[in-house]
Amino acid sequence: MLKNKMYSVINICGLSIGLAGFIIILLYLNYELSYDTWDTSLNRVYKISARTDEDILETTPAPLGRLLIQNSCLIEASTTMQPSGNYQILLSTGDKKIYQTGGIVADSSFLKVFPYRIIQEIQQQL
Repeated sequence: MLKNKMYSVINICGLSIGLAGFIIILLYLNYELSYDTWDTSLNRVYKISARTDEDILETTPAPLGRLLIQNSCLIEASTTMQPSGNYQILLSTGDKKIYQTGGIVADSSFLKVFPYRIIQEIQQQL
């Protein structure tokens, strides 16, 4: 190492960069493989997208879920979800009220597909 200092520095830097890259890739893989593992029934949930000649669309026609349930015995339930856009939704608890953007609207069969439990029912006041 003392005779060839330049080669030693290059080798040590290369080894450090290689190990850092390996650790970053390992952390990324750990994150990706641990996503949605909190419930084993999520292995049966799939997202269906529509494909055009140029791209894969994020949205599908609304009646597609009912059509798939009627025509396939393998599908147990379906749900539709859509972003609420830039509209502000009023969220309140007690005296605290905030307006939140970026909400998602889901239909009544959402809880048949996703295993969430409701802790408290929200009363809508008009």
